[in-house]
Amino acid sequence: MTKPLEELLKQTEFSDDDIVRLLGLTAPEDCLKLKRAAYDRTTEIMGDRVFYRGLIELSNICTDNCRYCGIRKDNHAVKRYEMTKEEILSQAKWAADHGYGSICLQAGERRDPKFVNFIAECLRDIHKLSVSPQLPEGLGVTISLGDQTKETYELWAERVTRNYLNCCTVRRATTRKTWSAAFSALSI
Repeated sequence: MTKPLEELLKQTEFSDDDIVRLLGLTAPEDCLKLKRAAYDRTTEIMGDRVFYRGLIELSNICTDNCRYCGIRKDNHAVKRYEMTKEEILSQAKWAADHGYGSICLQAGERRDPKFVNFIAECLRDIHKLSVSPQLPEGLGVTISLGDQTKETYELWAERVTRNYLNCCTVRRATTRKTWSAAFSALSI
């Protein structure tokens, strides 16, 4: 027997069938109930504030050749760019000054020492310039810079308040293994 919608919306865990049912709602009154339940749950967990995250795409230069990716190294039709440290810091400062709580630094995958150290300097300087009464710990920073070594992640983590560096590597399935191995030892 199918649960009444009101009962289903009170759950905190959902089966695949529950999710399919919720996503398949079409009656306007049911859709409004779902919308209200989602709003209430989100507000209960997160409060009534909105958090902005700025995205800084600092480079589209990549040393990998993932076939699905538009910026892969063998795609010669792409016009390549790389922001300067001053441009990155300017954008981070703008985000901090305009109420953003965090930023994401995103680029193609590179592992060369020049790039690794460049990111470390940017992280250090972003933290320094963004500490304020509104952001006592500075901007939160998520990085989407591809697979890196444990040592690289440790170097980058040293440059910011430890609780404010998140790493996001989602480019391929093997990345999860590398990411998990690096971060299980770091406790970032």
